[in-house]
Amino acid sequence: MDFEVQDFTELRWGEALVAQRNRLRKPRYEGLLRLLDYNSCIASMEEESQRYRKRRIARHMLSLAPTLKQLDSFVGALTTLSNANPEIAGTLWGLIQIVSVTASKFIGVMERITTMMKQLTHDLACLQGYIGLFPGEEILQGCFKCVITHYVGFCISALKFFRKCPGYKITTEANRNYPTKQLYEVPNTQNPRFCGRDAVLRSLHEFLTRHPESDRHTTKARALQKSCVIHGMGGVGKTQVAIEYTYLYRSSYDFIFWLSAENETVLQASAGRVLSSLVARWLLVFDNVEDGDTIAPCMPRTSHGAVLITSQHDRLSAAYDIQLEPLHPDEGSKFLLKHLKTDASDRDNLEDARKISAQLGGLPLALGYVAGYISNTKWSLREFLRNSELNPQMLGRIFAMPLQAATDQYKNTLESIWALSSQRLNPTQRKVIEVLSMLNPDGTPEEMLRYANHHEPNLAFLSSDTLDFIREGSPTDSSFFTKDCSSCASPMRLAAPMGFAELLSDAAYYNYESDTLADGRKLTDTAEAICEGFVDSDSSYIVRANVYSLAAVMRWGQGITTRGDILRRFLQAQALLQKHINELSPDEATPEILRLYATGWNDVAHVFIEHEFYEDAIQLLELCAAIKRRLGDEFGVWAVNRNKALALAWSGRSSEALKLLLLPRCASYYERCRFAWANILLMTGGYQRALSLLEKNLERRKNLHGEAGRLTLDSHFLLGVVHCKMGNPQESIKYLTAALNKALNNPRSWSDEARTLAKHHLSLALRDVSRHGEALKHELQVKSTRKHLCQDYGISLPQTAASGDEIYDHLASSEMGRTTVGKFQVSGKLPKLMSLCNEIQARIDDLGGGPVSARVILRACKGGEVDVLEGEVGI
Repeated sequence: MDFEVQDFTELRWGEALVAQRNRLRKPRYEGLLRLLDYNSCIASMEEESQRYRKRRIARHMLSLAPTLKQLDSFVGALTTLSNANPEIAGTLWGLIQIVSVTASKFIGVMERITTMMKQLTHDLACLQGYIGLFPGEEILQGCFKCVITHYVGFCISALKFFRKCPGYKITTEANRNYPTKQLYEVPNTQNPRFCGRDAVLRSLHEFLTRHPESDRHTTKARALQKSCVIHGMGGVGKTQVAIEYTYLYRSSYDFIFWLSAENETVLQASAGRVLSSLVARWLLVFDNVEDGDTIAPCMPRTSHGAVLITSQHDRLSAAYDIQLEPLHPDEGSKFLLKHLKTDASDRDNLEDARKISAQLGGLPLALGYVAGYISNTKWSLREFLRNSELNPQMLGRIFAMPLQAATDQYKNTLESIWALSSQRLNPTQRKVIEVLSMLNPDGTPEEMLRYANHHEPNLAFLSSDTLDFIREGSPTDSSFFTKDCSSCASPMRLAAPMGFAELLSDAAYYNYESDTLADGRKLTDTAEAICEGFVDSDSSYIVRANVYSLAAVMRWGQGITTRGDILRRFLQAQALLQKHINELSPDEATPEILRLYATGWNDVAHVFIEHEFYEDAIQLLELCAAIKRRLGDEFGVWAVNRNKALALAWSGRSSEALKLLLLPRCASYYERCRFAWANILLMTGGYQRALSLLEKNLERRKNLHGEAGRLTLDSHFLLGVVHCKMGNPQESIKYLTAALNKALNNPRSWSDEARTLAKHHLSLALRDVSRHGEALKHELQVKSTRKHLCQDYGISLPQTAASGDEIYDHLASSEMGRTTVGKFQVSGKLPKLMSLCNEIQARIDDLGGGPVSARVILRACKGGEVDVLEGEVGI
């Protein structure tokens, strides 16, 4: 300190003593006033230092030396303040000496005063620099005066307290824990819809608040900075976890600072310096860090605070890291229901929310967008599930909309956020992701992707290996087995990508056989998308027809919600097959192609039965049987007869239907015929014979399809109906309840329509045993579902519907079994299609009743085109 500043300090010191004499006039302060001149103060400090040098107080007294010198320097800076009161500096200097002398005998108090002075000195030093830069700034001067005023008031109050209270009271007060005035600088409000992540929050807090001495993993524990990185994909909820942590555990920190780290900040160096000097508990949050170099200058070099970082990258350096995974379906369902303010105790709501969460992969941001969309459209969860399944592109449109999500931290659409993430990928990463997008998310061998240099030749080799690998797990269909609503794949080998569509179709058929229809639908959706991009060509007709027909089969048996989509796909398939037949030359005709073509008419007829176009269905089935009979395919004729028997039975011609139900040699068709036979006997009053057939059918279906397979549940259902008709309501309740419970544990096995039909018949059985409360519960549920289905699919219930049986039979699939004759639809709604059918039928009839060559049959099958749009507007 130079002499000019020292003279100024000594002068102001004396003036301050005069100003403070009135406050210290009592006799108890007389001894202190004699020590308040400048030279006495310095001497007293040195004397106290010598007296307590061998005690703990010495380190506090000595540590104040640089502090006091720094304050001297600060006094020099005061001279630059034009409006500063010169008495302030002297008063401050004198009071520091008074408090130091008075409190020197009480170590605990002295520790606190030392800490306080150091912290204040740092802040004053910062102000000193600003004063030098802006000497005439009034706002800065006012800020400085405010700081000094508060500090002087504290010092005087402390002096009086020391003289008033005995030593033991001073010690008690010094050791008392007073609440700290906290600083909470987080720009985001707490998310009221946040839920889940309890384990992540607990683990995070345990690490960030762990005492350094408890870290036994390193000998340098005291020097470690407690820092943690939360990393994960975009939209997984990293920022929301950080926000929730700051609110949940804000009492654990004195200061919490939040810095957005997407771009560099001009306060990098000062932020790190301020935090390094703080001895209070503090938490610093860096949100959305892209590059570790951006925040490096801001990282404090101390171990008494904590740093929390959120980033999409896992390469950032920190003492601890947390990989934030998507929400578990249970957490995702709670998040969705909390946002929608929907009853979480309702089992149906909870199950639907779980399905939506699983569909979106548990990504919180995606769930938030969907929740906002559902709120805007006023849909129920069930309606959203149904519409998203019927329209796979719907989610893409939702994510592109500027909807209000569950949080307000994202101003862009979800689509743009993901697009930004994908833009950061280099070409090699993008190629790998393109390959992975075509594979199952689980169980992909790492060897398939382990290539050091992904140039085009290697990528071609990788693509070939990938197709071969999937082909091993999904072989082509057997040439000896014909699917119920489709046909075997063509032996023609096509180049990718149509070859890839064929591959996906074969893999989907494997899912069909293993009763994993949901996975199969995903594969056929992709295959259909490939087919849509192709212009008609003879080389692709068969593969595309197989794709469309198999996609229809994957949606079979659900009921009214999928009938329109199934018919459209079967018509698309038959239109392609008709084009193929029309363009084939006689030399290219084969029995396999013609059998596939005939099966296409069977497929369309089968869905006509679902729509209750019974007369039209019978005509299409007769055409199919006629073609197969000319080919000598008697096995195929038996399969057609089963469908024809159903059409006859549902239209009220039960006796004709029973004559057609011969027992084919294939076990699958054998059981289907047995089931249809029992259903017809049920409708005609043959209950005992129907019961015997169904009991055997149930056991065989358990072996073929499992305890919870769709066809197994259908047998449970029809057994329950038979028992109810026979006057055995307890047995009926047993079978129907078992079916519903199995469906509850395996939601994909039975559709909403199937469960509604089963609950309807269960309510009837419950009424028979006077369990009216349970019956009423089921009745309310089925009426609510019926109302929604009728509204969504434009069903007008005619006055001829005498009972609920007819209504619920119509809503559910006919494959489930029926107790009434359908009367909601009439034939003749696709006149162009039926006209084509009649023309071909007439030419086939002209060929005679025995087998003929494929060339002759081909000429008879040529005709006009199938109008697919007729199915869209005619239903």
